[in-house]
Amino acid sequence: MLKAGFSLRAFCRQGAGKVQIVRFLRRLVSFGRAEGGNVLVTFALSITVLLAAAGLGTEVASWYSTRRDMQNAADLGASSAAISLKFNYPGSATFDGYATKEAKAATATHGYADGSNSTNVTVNIPPLSGNYTGASYNHKAAEVIISRPMTALFSSLFLSTGPTITVRAVGLVNTSASDCMVALDPSAQGALYLQGHAQINATCGVAVVSTVNCALDITGGASSVSATSVDVGGNVCGNTSKWTVTPTTNEGGITDPYATRTMPTLASGYPSGGSYPGDKLQTVTFDAAHTYNGDVTSTTDTSTLFPNATDSCALGCVINGNVNLQNATLTLGSGVFFINSQGNASSGSITLGAHGSIVTNGGTIILSSSSGTNVGTFSLQSGQASVTLLSPGINSGDPGYSITQNSTYSGLKGVAIMQDRLATETDANNGCGATNTNTFQGSPSLGVTGAMYFPQGCLQFQGSPTTTACYQLIAGALDLAGDPGINLSGCSQGEALGGPRVAILVE
Repeated sequence: MLKAGFSLRAFCRQGAGKVQIVRFLRRLVSFGRAEGGNVLVTFALSITVLLAAAGLGTEVASWYSTRRDMQNAADLGASSAAISLKFNYPGSATFDGYATKEAKAATATHGYADGSNSTNVTVNIPPLSGNYTGASYNHKAAEVIISRPMTALFSSLFLSTGPTITVRAVGLVNTSASDCMVALDPSAQGALYLQGHAQINATCGVAVVSTVNCALDITGGASSVSATSVDVGGNVCGNTSKWTVTPTTNEGGITDPYATRTMPTLASGYPSGGSYPGDKLQTVTFDAAHTYNGDVTSTTDTSTLFPNATDSCALGCVINGNVNLQNATLTLGSGVFFINSQGNASSGSITLGAHGSIVTNGGTIILSSSSGTNVGTFSLQSGQASVTLLSPGINSGDPGYSITQNSTYSGLKGVAIMQDRLATETDANNGCGATNTNTFQGSPSLGVTGAMYFPQGCLQFQGSPTTTACYQLIAGALDLAGDPGINLSGCSQGEALGGPRVAILVE
């Protein structure tokens, strides 16, 4: 080895021979050809590439993890928006604003606040892309889009900037598979009471608000239920072996699907006061042209009862008395029709006997009272009676469409017959009691397209009433001892697709 400061020229001057020079040069060539040096250089270069690849892989994995987290936030936001839309169904632009706030609050809770850390949260109601766009999903579907740019680390070796991750989710208020039978009494024993061979056949859900131990009570063990779901606020008593669905008990959040709607009443002073609360009631009054005084007992129609009503009851008409039909038909057509008890306990009811029938075509019948007391009831007392009711429509061209566009009556969308919210609360206890019972006895023909809405009353079915159209049963209590089939297929108008209670994630 050459010592420090020793040069080749000096070495030669000192008499080194050719042999030494040749040996020295050979050693230099050998050092350049040494494999150990090449391996070291190659390893140094390779480890750099490997470390870069590992770092890039870790960075990409973090992007995937962030994307999953963002997707969870979007799903939560879309679900929250749908729940808000469901609660305020059928909705409005104002309620869409509430749903948007709920969606953004949900994404923020999950770490993705709109405008924070370069995060952008967009809510579209209805969605602007996918399978739920267009006017038919107004106030029913919410699209939540979250985007956030990623900071480039190792990827900056290959990219000028990091990628922007964008995720999307859509929540929907699903009315087609939601509740169509709802018992609203919050504390009644047997708020839904099934006796004997009672049967429920529904392509929708059944719900019981009551939170007591036997909120849904089955007597006799022969009852059967076929439905998409059965939700109970409390518990179930009795045999459910013949049911196609297992009830969900202790289920919270079951509410009146029409609770947020403002409904008309003949009682004075609303919406300034009242017990329902008053802000969900709207007082309406009528002149002589829209009023009929007396009982209706023979075959007649709207034009006979209200010959001077130029709007044909589109703005509402009132019958001050009973409708008591036997071998007679009352045809009310399109409009809003109040049956007014005027506070008289023996007035303001509808009773159909043998061959008695009542018909509407795009109309709503309302059992009400101008005094706010002694609201009448609805009773089918004969197997030869018939009811054919078509609720006001929500689509242009539907019978009664103009009614649903009137602010006073907009809450009546899809409601075929109802009882004023000021009616006395039922005293149902494992079946209807003496107070506010509405009966369907024998085998009447019940063809209702829309909701039968009796929020304070009890609906009692005895015998085998035949149903031929799609409808909802929403009442304080339901007492079923017959075979009331419920068919929600083929609904052509209105909102008789089930109470808007189901909010689901669809995209």
